[in-house]
Amino acid sequence: MLSLLGAGQAQNMALTLGLDFSVSQSLSNAQSVTINYTRPSRAMYFNSTGRLVASQENVFTWSEDLSNAAWAKNAGSITSYNTSIPTGVGAAWSLIEDASNNEHRISQSVGECIPARTYTFSCLAQDAGRALYIGSNAAVFGGNDWAVFDLRTGVIPASSGSSSPAVLSIGGGWYLCSVSIKCVASGSASAFFCTCPYTWNVRVAAYTGDGVSGIRITGMSANQGGLLTYTKTTTAQYYAPRYEYDPQSLAFRGIKVEGSATNLLLQSQEYSGSSWAKTGITSVGFTAEVNGVGNFSGEATKIVEDSSGGAFIEQTNLTVTANNYYCASHFIRRGNFDWIRFLIQDNTGTARAAVWYNINTGTVGSSSVTSGVNISGAFLDKQQDSWMRVGFAANMGGSYTNWKVTIVSATADGSGTRVNNGYYYVCGSQFEAGKVPSSYIYTRIATATRAADLINIPVGSWWNKNAASVVAEYQLSYVDSGVGYALFFASDNTSNNRVYMRANNFSGSKEFATIVANSITSVQSVTGILPKTPYKIAGSYGASGFTFVADNGTPLNNPVAALPANIIDFTLGSRTGAIEFLNGWIKSFRVYNGQLADNTLKNL
Repeated sequence: MLSLLGAGQAQNMALTLGLDFSVSQSLSNAQSVTINYTRPSRAMYFNSTGRLVASQENVFTWSEDLSNAAWAKNAGSITSYNTSIPTGVGAAWSLIEDASNNEHRISQSVGECIPARTYTFSCLAQDAGRALYIGSNAAVFGGNDWAVFDLRTGVIPASSGSSSPAVLSIGGGWYLCSVSIKCVASGSASAFFCTCPYTWNVRVAAYTGDGVSGIRITGMSANQGGLLTYTKTTTAQYYAPRYEYDPQSLAFRGIKVEGSATNLLLQSQEYSGSSWAKTGITSVGFTAEVNGVGNFSGEATKIVEDSSGGAFIEQTNLTVTANNYYCASHFIRRGNFDWIRFLIQDNTGTARAAVWYNINTGTVGSSSVTSGVNISGAFLDKQQDSWMRVGFAANMGGSYTNWKVTIVSATADGSGTRVNNGYYYVCGSQFEAGKVPSSYIYTRIATATRAADLINIPVGSWWNKNAASVVAEYQLSYVDSGVGYALFFASDNTSNNRVYMRANNFSGSKEFATIVANSITSVQSVTGILPKTPYKIAGSYGASGFTFVADNGTPLNNPVAALPANIIDFTLGSRTGAIEFLNGWIKSFRVYNGQLADNTLKNL
């Protein structure tokens, strides 16, 4: 063995970074190592019940600086209030109404809202002569969702029937006040925080202020879903990491890390919209039949085909780069037939790729292509309550730069015959560059981009450049040929010196390597990379050697001629420079400050 340390010595080595996301869904760690996470956009994930939800977020900016221009002011003034600041925030403000006959408020946009999803607006507030009103008059919320909070007593004297308000005393006369409102139509909206008389019992309207009364207010928050733990924001909105579960088995997978992606389809959940062309479709719309069922409760669309035998729904004029792969995917649920056919075509239908799926048994069927067209990675992922995500990637070849995506019923695998009067449920359609799908991205009237998950760990005493051991558990969501998926990457911010672990699908292997002066000094790999399959890999390096263990297998050893110097950048789930994203999940990640013995690595 190249490792000269005994088992007793190895066991006594310090764990300098320990992350087990199955125990604690947080980047905080017992070793107090700073971990920086960023993703400047909303992202969806499957929670512990298999529900597709948005990650924790605060879409308000300047949540504790209400003097900022991000907060629109109407018929009132905002001044700093420092007499009594609630615990957990750094500043508070007075919202004082003026003497005009007007709506006295501050407001901020909450962006695009998804029909049937709940949105929550909250703040910390204290009495200063008026009650607090929270609501929105936007049409996407029905134009009439609100609640009044009496900040003298902490009660809710009035609210609209669908606003689901809540109030909680946090001490010092401050209250956490929130309103949860259901979106009823697509579009953007703003949230209002207003002063009003204690006796107010209608939707916000003008009243004559006295110029001195108001409320104290701070800790502003807005998010998709129910009330969440408050997170302060300044210049940017806050979007939390995603700790994801298998949508069918509900087993925990880990923290999700993926690169950025853009959904090129418009109205990804609005099939009645003008972006979707419909032929032979007798009904398109939300349906009560799937309310409360599975992922798309109240969001799914029931598509009903006629008896003409030529029914379909499609989105055309998708601008792409010629001779590249693009992936189409849909969430689908069986209606009254078993087989459905999905197509990716050029806009004229000359170049075409099709895949059949059995949405009763949940299996991928046959495929067909025209000359010069290639298909990659047809998939079907089962979820709760008979929902499944299906799709594939295609390359039309040639010079085609305008494509379309089509959905039609089929009477059998490989059949071009439609089902007369057939119907099915669909939601969450996506079309994106590449051979594999990414997590779902909602769109309305424009394409939308989900930003990448970036995890950076500033290098400090926790990383021993002379001898270290790393152990990780992970899964890949999908596997594309000729791609590297980095688990961790430590470097000098160049390609000259680095240490990394990755799933190397250039060669179809799990890999651990050290590189000095841009030349590999040690590398070991084990073949086998499958999507949605748990793997554990461990590695150590130091003056006494280099060891790699995959899935508790036989340790593989190499000598180490030289060690990487000047390691200053450490990324988790991607490579330096925001490339080679893992596109999967990390369940645990541990670093030790020395070279563990081979058998210790094997048995971790």
